[in-house]
Amino acid sequence: MKDATTIISEPMPDVVEGRDYPGGRPFAEPGVGVSKVGPCGMENYDSLQTNWNKPEHGWGVDTVGTYNAGDVVDVEWCVSDMADHGGVYSYRLCQNDELVAKFTDPEHTPTDSEMTALEECFQEGVLKCSDVPGQECNIHPDCKGTGWGCDSQKTADTWFNCGPKDSGRCGAKSVGKCQTHGGSGSILRDQVKMPKHTSNHTLLGFRWD
Repeated sequence: MKDATTIISEPMPDVVEGRDYPGGRPFAEPGVGVSKVGPCGMENYDSLQTNWNKPEHGWGVDTVGTYNAGDVVDVEWCVSDMADHGGVYSYRLCQNDELVAKFTDPEHTPTDSEMTALEECFQEGVLKCSDVPGQECNIHPDCKGTGWGCDSQKTADTWFNCGPKDSGRCGAKSVGKCQTHGGSGSILRDQVKMPKHTSNHTLLGFRWD
């Protein structure tokens, strides 16, 4: 299986060959593309080669909110108007204390195998769209009737989405404007339900296919 995300650059390789565009793209088969960029990403596409997974700058040390199991939380993110490709995305929590410790140690640079293990942990801890009663969890409009992996209510119940590709993409779902790299962006807002806590520490992962 080709790795669609270790090198963040265009064009990203298809995860399924032989389909007409965009059937081979990662969003058509959510979660299939191999992801080994860690929770914070790696700049493999320029000369910096920065591994943001090594928390040497000390981010994430201040408490900015307190949540309890069962709480419904508003989550917002800003998508650049220049990079608004649409697609499907998910919020995930990894509750493996031993693994999380490797990504919060400023003296440790996560290995490929650790980032693979973290992605597997994230996939076990997906905060599903359907966890919040009344939230719209529709099949992505570019997927309906295609028979792809994203063309199922099960996928729609799990992943969030924005699109379609030729009509506004994520901007059509915007609840406001924001500033991001190189210019303006659109704010997307979803709701997730906090799961039962099974660990002392956790990492929040965001994946956009």
